[in-house]
Amino acid sequence: LAYRLYTLCEQKKWAEEARVYNELVTSWSAIIAASHEQNMDLF
Repeated sequence: LAYRLYTLCEQKKWAEEARVYNELVTSWSAIIAASHEQNMDLF
């Protein structure tokens, strides 16, 4: 979804909005890893 929103923003020349979605896409692996670490701390 984030990649699709990024693409739409790029097509509409909405650079700032595209940048935010691009950061989300590129950070997704780290977000998932951090969520797994957080869940492990709960048990």
